[in-house]
Amino acid sequence: MPNRMRLALLAAMLGFTAGPLHAWDVRDTGQPATDAEFTVTEGTWMSVDVSPDGRTLVFDLLGDIYSLPATGGDAKLIHGGAPMQRGPRFSPDGNQLLYISDESGGDNAWVSTVDGMNARQVTHETVNAITGPTWSPTGDAIVAARLFSSDEKLHAAELRLFDMKSGGSGRPLVDAPANGENVHEPQLSRDGRYLYYTEKLTAPSKAVVFIDANHIHYAIMRRDLRTGETEELIKGFGSATTPQLSPDGRSLAFIRRVKTKTVLFLYDFASGEQRPIFDDLDRDAQADYTWQGIYYPQYGWFNDSRHVAIWGKGKLLKVDMQTATATQIPFRVQAKHRITTPPRFTHDLAPKTFPVKAIRQLAYSPNSEAVVFNALGRLWRKATPSATPVRLTRSSALEFEPAFSPDGRRIAYVEWTDEAGGVLKVASADGSGSKT
Repeated sequence: MPNRMRLALLAAMLGFTAGPLHAWDVRDTGQPATDAEFTVTEGTWMSVDVSPDGRTLVFDLLGDIYSLPATGGDAKLIHGGAPMQRGPRFSPDGNQLLYISDESGGDNAWVSTVDGMNARQVTHETVNAITGPTWSPTGDAIVAARLFSSDEKLHAAELRLFDMKSGGSGRPLVDAPANGENVHEPQLSRDGRYLYYTEKLTAPSKAVVFIDANHIHYAIMRRDLRTGETEELIKGFGSATTPQLSPDGRSLAFIRRVKTKTVLFLYDFASGEQRPIFDDLDRDAQADYTWQGIYYPQYGWFNDSRHVAIWGKGKLLKVDMQTATATQIPFRVQAKHRITTPPRFTHDLAPKTFPVKAIRQLAYSPNSEAVVFNALGRLWRKATPSATPVRLTRSSALEFEPAFSPDGRRIAYVEWTDEAGGVLKVASADGSGSKT
């Protein structure tokens, strides 16, 4: 279901108010629309990030981006309007936001100041799509996944580095895996040496539409950007996705499926220990054919390298990665959206008559005064150029391949039913007296 359709459905369920246009970030396209306003304290599939000073959160909700005090409260709209905007990430100095927007017509990486001003496009894909961008440690470049539009690369993605000043097409950091699958969710270490990311290990031929997410399908990889050496850092049953490095570089948070639960884990670099922390998250997307470029909504560490802000069960949560306890970060969003009225056309799905646009298997009588042909799986006879075609027989079976006898008095054809299969039949030229 398209995002805007979901929005319309949600607005209707919440009982939005419709009336005169309101002054918020929308563009008048001249199309009929309804303006919807509603208040929410929960959301679905929300990516959240924490400012470097730990005082502010940014998150996405219904295609808009908001800021919020880290202690909770009323959210402030940062990016709204018609474009779908998601995945906000604070720059290392805390002065800018990196996010995905389709304002240019496709999913690209954009940056703005933290108050939403001075927005500019960084990547300029017109056919492919950019997803899951992250900052370099110095803030002068970003790394993002690029999805391909061609059918033969339906599942594939690669990781590319884009300079913030020049943008352009970027340069490859990690190619699409040889199995035809994808790499996503990049994260760079604070010294810029290591690139962490999620890689799909199983080929699409083994799991096209559904996978058992409790098996090993994804791994968190670590690539040394100095040497090019790559290792499978974390994998195992239930996979490992969506890595997030702690500010002190000592640990890494990640997501794993454990039976019916999606669980936040902690990986300790010194000991190699993997420890489950919080299991009250929503279902991850690793078993979904329609991947979004992230397998769980993005989340962020607080600057104390102990707490994580993450979305789960409709709420924003502050999870203590040492004690495995979580507290809710309350938020309230005064959402405003313009829902364009889609064009709707009525179709009679069972008309009494309709024109046939294609006929085949024409057979002319020897005197050329009649023609028999196949249309809609039945044989029809047309006697003269101005006559109306009529069914050759009254059979309920399918009929094909008509052929007149040399004297024009009989006609042979093939009849098919699922029960009996194919049968060769002969009838008079007018269709009467049909027999096998």
